[in-house]
Amino acid sequence: MSIIILLAVLINVSSKDVNGNISIFKPIVTVIQPIQKTLYTSSNEAVDFFKNVVNVNKIKDENRLLQDEISSLKNNSVMIEELQLENERLREMLNFKERSYYYDLEGAKVIGRNPSNWFETILIDKGKYNDIEVDMAVVTDKGLVGRIIETGDRWSKVLLIIDPKSSVSAMIQRTRDNGIIKGQIEPTNKGYCEMVYLPLD
Repeated sequence: MSIIILLAVLINVSSKDVNGNISIFKPIVTVIQPIQKTLYTSSNEAVDFFKNVVNVNKIKDENRLLQDEISSLKNNSVMIEELQLENERLREMLNFKERSYYYDLEGAKVIGRNPSNWFETILIDKGKYNDIEVDMAVVTDKGLVGRIIETGDRWSKVLLIIDPKSSVSAMIQRTRDNGIIKGQIEPTNKGYCEMVYLPLD
């Protein structure tokens, strides 16, 4: 009904052109133009709004993908660093084994520590099935670690050389003096070794 009324009004207000012909185009345009402009502007704003929404969602998706890629690269970097460290440790162990060919060596990994005193004992992953026995020495390429004090089928307990209950005979290479190395633990929980019972001269 409103459209019919609007058209009737527009027809009534029509005008003649210079040739005397009736023309309703100009009045229609005059009336419609503001409405059309408003609708066009509103539609453009709506289109721009939805474009912005789409762009924001696209940016969020791209950002999520970038974050996943960064996380993956960080994980790869950590893995590469761990592999490099493991490779260095294996190379050191291999060199140590080659230098110590006159000993019967068995490689082992630390699988546990004494929770109440980290400087007392550790557990390794080799035991009776690997011919590990009590009082065997435990060493690394850096030197003596301790000795076996207890064994299971697939594990062994090692008394660390820095534990106060540990004592090992030793010799100073420069002077050839013999003594006993005993473990010591400072109040700050720092462990070290001390050589005692050396000749007075």
